[in-house]
Amino acid sequence: MISAGELSGDEHAGHLVASIRRFYPDLAVKGMGGRNLRKEGVETVVDSEKSASLMGFSEVALAIRDVLADLSRLKKLIDDWRPDILVIVDYPDFNLRLATYAKTRGVKVLYFIPPQVWAWRPSRVKQIDKICDTLAVIFPFEKEFYRSWKISAKVFSVGHPFSDTSETSPSTFRHSHGIGANTPLIAIFPGSRRQEIKKHLTPIAKAFQICSKKHPELEAVIPIAPSLHAMQEEISSLIQQSYKGDRLKLTLENSTSLLKAADCALLKSGTSNLQAAFADVPFSMFYMTSFLSELIVRYFVKVKEFSIVNVIRPGTVNEILQRDVTAEALALELEQLAFNEVRRSEIKAGLSEVRNALCRFDEIEDFIGCNSSFERTAKLVLRLSEKI
Repeated sequence: MISAGELSGDEHAGHLVASIRRFYPDLAVKGMGGRNLRKEGVETVVDSEKSASLMGFSEVALAIRDVLADLSRLKKLIDDWRPDILVIVDYPDFNLRLATYAKTRGVKVLYFIPPQVWAWRPSRVKQIDKICDTLAVIFPFEKEFYRSWKISAKVFSVGHPFSDTSETSPSTFRHSHGIGANTPLIAIFPGSRRQEIKKHLTPIAKAFQICSKKHPELEAVIPIAPSLHAMQEEISSLIQQSYKGDRLKLTLENSTSLLKAADCALLKSGTSNLQAAFADVPFSMFYMTSFLSELIVRYFVKVKEFSIVNVIRPGTVNEILQRDVTAEALALELEQLAFNEVRRSEIKAGLSEVRNALCRFDEIEDFIGCNSSFERTAKLVLRLSEKI
């Protein structure tokens, strides 16, 4: 059984299931996920694209009834189906509750990409230790962090999934979108959730309007996450309210392809920051959330910087947060990222250090011959479920 929430978790879970099947073809999987898990033949009792795209405390509170209903369906699956193992992927507040129930039913639990307890709510380490048999961690400092808590669960460093990404040609994306090889291209990621789009699109569109008046050669592309495809017309309308022109485009293509084609990027906080690091694209991070979420985060979060690349290597990229996310501030960032070669070189040097750190993994016998973080995690799944 597998449980993955949100787009990035579903993508990672899909690759993991495919890797397990390479080693153990006779595999049946059910649980929570989206199109990537369904592509691998997983029966999704709960569709994460409809149910697990929430973020922020006030947003989750408004949908608590639906969240509890999804949790109930998955608990019933555990009782009816009796899986050998439950693999949970990211999405901690939901998955830890599910794993707690699984543990009471005698189901073994592996956590792939556990929560960032090193950043906030470290007390959850004790909860994780009680309910998880194995942790597959992806950041270089996490294993030592868990070791310092003296937990009984086994912790393995498997390397970061993005270190497995194969090379694609930037020219393919540019050609398909009518963008010249020498045209300065900016990738802009406003978010993959409806509430993020509504908060971020207006200052972003205004910023590009300001910047493009000074630099009319600039092109920008915004990817629309699969969970937001139905919002394409609404997103386009929001942009047109603040930007007049035809050089700010939308795409339904893979976000990684866009980043590899881009010269620089303006990214909301999250997974895209590491995608940009592996694409070697200089970027700045921004984010706006509700006032309640901001208060809670400011009080509880232990890290001083919020982009994960800055957690790994402090000061690598600029962070623009909350009330500082204005059209003027974003326009200035865009200009610096696109045309300030000294700043671009500084960011690229920092991103190189981040990539090197994220490519490390444990060198143990089970991982011999594995070519990716997913294959290493697959070996851990099969070992825990006693299939190898």
